[in-house]
Amino acid sequence: MKASRALECRAILLGLVTFGGAAMATDITWTGAQSGRWNNTNNWSLFRLPAAGDHAIIPAGTPGCTNDSGATIAQITVNGTLSINGNTFTLTTTGNVAGVLNLAGGTLGGTGQLTIAGAFNWTGGTMSGAGWTILAPDATGTISGGSVSKTLTRLLENRGVIIQSGTGNSMFSVNVGGTLDNPGVYQIADNSSLSTGTSLPWVMTNRGLFEKTGGGASAVNAAFCNAEGGIIGNTSSTNLLFTTSFSQTGTGAIGAGIISLAGGNGLLMGTLGGPGTLQVISGNLMASNSSAIGCLWLYGGTLTGAGELTVTQLLTWTGGTMSGAG
Repeated sequence: MKASRALECRAILLGLVTFGGAAMATDITWTGAQSGRWNNTNNWSLFRLPAAGDHAIIPAGTPGCTNDSGATIAQITVNGTLSINGNTFTLTTTGNVAGVLNLAGGTLGGTGQLTIAGAFNWTGGTMSGAGWTILAPDATGTISGGSVSKTLTRLLENRGVIIQSGTGNSMFSVNVGGTLDNPGVYQIADNSSLSTGTSLPWVMTNRGLFEKTGGGASAVNAAFCNAEGGIIGNTSSTNLLFTTSFSQTGTGAIGAGIISLAGGNGLLMGTLGGPGTLQVISGNLMASNSSAIGCLWLYGGTLTGAGELTVTQLLTWTGGTMSGAG
């Protein structure tokens, strides 16, 4: 996949720079001998806190480690449990989580690549910085909680399974500098929504399965691109609404149910197959060049554009307008 290859190249370059310009990291191992606090020197093997050039190791079977004071480290390996609750936790090279990472507050940032192969629970705080976070295949992540905001301003690539719930209309957002790339499975389990505080060209790209599985209506209030191989589904009895912008590039599909364009602009630049249905409630759906769609329900809004649009399965027209040079 192009995004994955780009990330690998970026990782190689970062590794070369690090190898050429930094001293070897010192391993400092968490023991939790006195408490569960990161900032207690008695909880670490060398009786000092991990510093900027160090490799922090949290082994399996040790007490959970809680960081609410912030830190800057080169590397981290988590086979136990790490909870970040406040201030800024900065990773400059690489991190690997085979255990559990909880982000409940503060900021997880830095230029490093953090790979999560275990479990990731995001209930508050921000992921930021020039680095990126990868949820590995077979890993699980949750984005939950409606009382504390969660903001993404870095690259998050989901190769595993993320379930979003309990975040309401505005408690999870992708802002300037943030991209959510989904070659895995992303599920919205209730009436939670995905919002944005920016006008970035794309803030979510789906190359895997993006689906709503339950609860009340959910809105994707963000730029959404369904790319080659992407499948969108709605197995709930309520609406999955795209309210800002929606596009299809390459060949994708609506796997089940009805998804709705409810504002903004939709753009078809490829094939969006069935068996599910795209409903246009409001806004503009534009066909570019030669594009195709499986099932289309024009309920309102406008179908327009200069391109040729082929409906391959079912066209339902109960309202709205067809216009344009196409």
